[in-house]
Amino acid sequence: KSKRSERSWIVQEYIARPLLLRRRKFDVRCYALLVFDSSTVASRDGESSFHAFLHKLAYLRTAASEFSLASLGDRITHLTNDAVQKTGKDYLKDPNRNKLSLADFEEILDSEVEPGAGSWVHESFWPEVTKSVKQTLAAGVAAGINSSNYPRCFELFGFDFMVNDAREVKLIEVNDNPCLEQVCPLLAELIPKLVADTMDIVLDRSYSGAEHSAASGSAGGTDNGYQKLF
Repeated sequence: KSKRSERSWIVQEYIARPLLLRRRKFDVRCYALLVFDSSTVASRDGESSFHAFLHKLAYLRTAASEFSLASLGDRITHLTNDAVQKTGKDYLKDPNRNKLSLADFEEILDSEVEPGAGSWVHESFWPEVTKSVKQTLAAGVAAGINSSNYPRCFELFGFDFMVNDAREVKLIEVNDNPCLEQVCPLLAELIPKLVADTMDIVLDRSYSGAEHSAASGSAGGTDNGYQKLF
C-alpha cells in the first residue's frame, strides 16, 4: 500500500443549521498553549509533565456572504477561515476583515435575539470551550506527545469552534502553528498580547525557575491572559 492509502481521516457531519450573526456563518478561534515541564514526574497518563493553558482573548471569524444551503459550493459563504475569506471581493470592504471580539458577540446577541442573551457567551459558551480544550489536550498528552522528553518545548494551538442554532458548541478542528497575522485593528491588539503572554510562560517563567502556577484562575498573575487548565 502507498503511504497515502494508509493515512487516517476524520469525517465530520456538516452543521446545516449554524447559529448565524447578521445572517452570516461564523466560527470562534481560541488559542491554547501546551508546555512540557521536564522537572516534574509524570503520572500514569503523563498529564503532570505538561501544563495546559487557554487564552481569554478569542475572536470570531465571520463569512462575507449571507448563509444559504443553496450554495454549498460557495467557499466564501461556508468557510470562514482567512485563507478563504481574503480571496473574496468584499474582504477589504470591512476594516475589521470580518472579525468580531467576544464582547461584540455578546452585544449582537443582546440586540438580535433579546436583551440579556449575550450573557450566554460567558455563562455557557466559554465554559464549554474550556472543557473541550482541556479534554482535547489531555487526550493528546495521554497519546504520547513528546515521547522523547525534549526539555522546555511547547506548542501553541488554534482551536476552532462553531455553534449550531440550538446553541450547542462544536469543536471543528485544532491547528498547530496557527496564523498570527495582524490583518485588522482587533488582531493588531489581540495577537501581540497573546505572544507576550506566551513568552511570559514559556521563556520568562521557565528560565527564572518560577512555577507554572495559577493564581485566581489565571497563569502568570493578573496581567497574563492565560487560564491554567492543568
